Amino acid sequence: MKQIYTKLRYVVWPWMRAAWLDLTSAPPPPLVPNRRDIFIGLGDFVAGGNQIQRELEKNGLTPDMAVLDIGSGQGRAARPMTEFLSEKGSYTGLEIVKRGVDWCKKNYTAYPNFDFVHADIYNKVYNRKGTNKGSEYRFPFEDNSFDFIFLTSVFTHMLKADVENYLSEMRRVLKPGGRTFITWFILNDETHETILSGRAAFVFQHAFDPVSYVVSQKNPEGTIGFKEDYVRDQLATHDLQLQGDIYRGNWAVSGGHFFQDYTVADKII
Repeated sequence: MKQIYTKLRYVVWPWMRAAWLDLTSAPPPPLVPNRRDIFIGLGDFVAGGNQIQRELEKNGLTPDMAVLDIGSGQGRAARPMTEFLSEKGSYTGLEIVKRGVDWCKKNYTAYPNFDFVHADIYNKVYNRKGTNKGSEYRFPFEDNSFDFIFLTSVFTHMLKADVENYLSEMRRVLKPGGRTFITWFILNDETHETILSGRAAFVFQHAFDPVSYVVSQKNPEGTIGFKEDYVRDQLATHDLQLQGDIYRGNWAVSGGHFFQDYTVADKII
């Protein structure tokens, strides 16, 4: 009975509300899916994409860059890029949910420098029928292909072995001196105190392995956080040098830069 209620509350009812809004509201603007079809992120699709774009520009994204968006969804971050990238620049989205890729391929035909690629990777939350392991997947791109790679709310749904392989592949396809922008839930003494005090958006109470904690033991990929020492070590291991410090998110820290924490790191030449 509890499982039925949970599905009704978090899946069925939100979908029904979104479908009703679709039927009773004006059609969405170009490059914005219907509310009932959106499967990534919370909140406003357009506002969320615009916020990501601002953070990327603030952290070094320029119009002529070759950009890789890992976890591109239905183009939440791609949409504002259409007004930012020059003809010399390019955008590639890599996504494990095929219907998101299909939607973008259909709706971005007017942008020849935009491409969307399906990665059929298993994920308990987003792609249960995936045929590849995230820990073994090789990105379908040549070495040194991209100037800027970003991931938003991807490593927050991936286990340790998958994260490490993704970092390895990011390093491979990133040009020397290229930049990464990665969002995480990063755990340290400060976030531990915030969680204990009840002020954090998520309670990472279950140790999943020596370097990560999860909100739910039954669904670890639902929301996962990594210890700060581990994040720093993995960036260094994969020749990604932090630019500045870790930027704290307001999920646990008042006045954070973003909802999730994020790192900005460059590939060492």
